[in-house]
This record gives sequence, structure tokens and C-alpha cells, in this order.
Amino acid sequence: MSETQHRRRRFVMAALGCGASGAPSAWAVPPAAPPASVLAGGEWPDERLPSGRRYRLVLPQGLDPAKPLQLVLALHGMGKDSKDLMPRYSGFNASAHRHELAVAYAQAQPGGWGQRGRDLQADLAYLDELLEALKARLPVDGRRVHLMGFSSGARLALQAAAARPGRYASLVCHSTLLPAPAAARMPPQLWVHGEKDRLVPLARIRTAVAAAVKARQRAELLAVPELGHQWARQADINTRIWTFMALQTLGTLS
Repeated sequence: MSETQHRRRRFVMAALGCGASGAPSAWAVPPAAPPASVLAGGEWPDERLPSGRRYRLVLPQGLDPAKPLQLVLALHGMGKDSKDLMPRYSGFNASAHRHELAVAYAQAQPGGWGQRGRDLQADLAYLDELLEALKARLPVDGRRVHLMGFSSGARLALQAAAARPGRYASLVCHSTLLPAPAAARMPPQLWVHGEKDRLVPLARIRTAVAAAVKARQRAELLAVPELGHQWARQADINTRIWTFMALQTLGTLS
């Protein structure tokens, strides 16, 4: 590394609130940055948007600012679930590092994700703001932005994909609460659901997937044996989720 590169790295680390080791200082929140500024690889647990809404960001180690970055927006479930719990029960951070992608865990308002009316529109605006903020700070490849949700987060993911046609390369709905809304343009969908889910029986999900296919949408179901209304922790589930995402963007790779 040249002396110029060393100086540039020290400058970036200082701007991000990092010490000599490159690790972020406690509660360090990077300042607003121009498009050329790139966050360091690692975990940024409490990022804040100009609106005040928060999110957790995970970036692959050894992030190359010159390489287009694929992004997953992840939406947690209801109740006490959060941007901080979803990485723990999903184990999806390992996929971020293994496959060199960014994962942004969105955070619902205290009352949960909006279902209709103003609350829903506020959450859709939040996802808009989140994506634009990440594009401004990271080399996000706009053709490889994926949306993933669990439970009520999957319901919002369905609504967001329908409201923003063409924005997302793929949609993963894990243990979703409601079927997809009627929409002419939806991204390719992977529905992951437990065969023993008592909150939303698997039969309802089969019907929703069949309706999507009948509407000429690309949709498939991954039914997980012995699984209730929870994230599937079988060893290969996250791999299968990631493989589905990757297959939808093969044509965008240069």
C-alpha cells in the first residue's frame, strides 16, 4: 500500500470514529458522507437516517469500494422482534460475509410494521429512505437489491414489492402472515414456510403461491418439515435462500 493510500485510510478511519485497529468506537455513527465515501466492513449496529429511523448494517470484511455491492433489506417480525434480534435467530450475517453482500436490518416503529393507511405509507417511505441512504454511502448495485422479511416483516415486504415495481431483484417471504396483494408486477418470490405453522397454515401459503404462478409471477415454495412459526435454522436453509437470490441476478453480472 502506498503512502497516499495509507493517508487516505487513516482519514477514512478517523471520519468513521475508528481506532488504530479499524474497529468502530462505541456508539460511533458515521457522519453524512458524499457518494464516494464507503463504510468499513463489519457490523454497524445502530445507524440513523435523517428522518430519525434506525437500522443495523452488516458489511462483508474486506469490502472493495470499487466493486458493485449486492444488498439485502431484511425486515424482522412482530412483537419484541427487532433489527438486533433478527441477525441472531436468522444467522444471516454468515451469508453476508460468505457471499460478499451487505445486509441492512430495518427497524419497525414501536407499534410494529404498518398494515394500512398512514402507518403503511410511513414504512414504505422509510424503506425508500433507507435504500437511497445506502446507495449514497456504498457502491450498491441497483440491479441486485433483494428484499427479505419474516412474519409481519414478510407481509410488509410483499406490500413494498407491490408498491415499488421493478425495484427489487427478488423477494423472500419467510413465515409470512398474509398472502401477496394483487399486483401486476412482482419480483421473483421464494416463500419459506413451516409445515407445522399454526399461525398461518401451510395450505394458505400453497394457495397464495399457486395464485402468484397463475398471475404469471415467478414464485416457489420451500416447505420446511417440523417447523412452526419461526425461522428455519436447518443448515441449508440460508444457503437455499441465498442461492435463490443469486439466481435472479445472474444476468446482471459483468
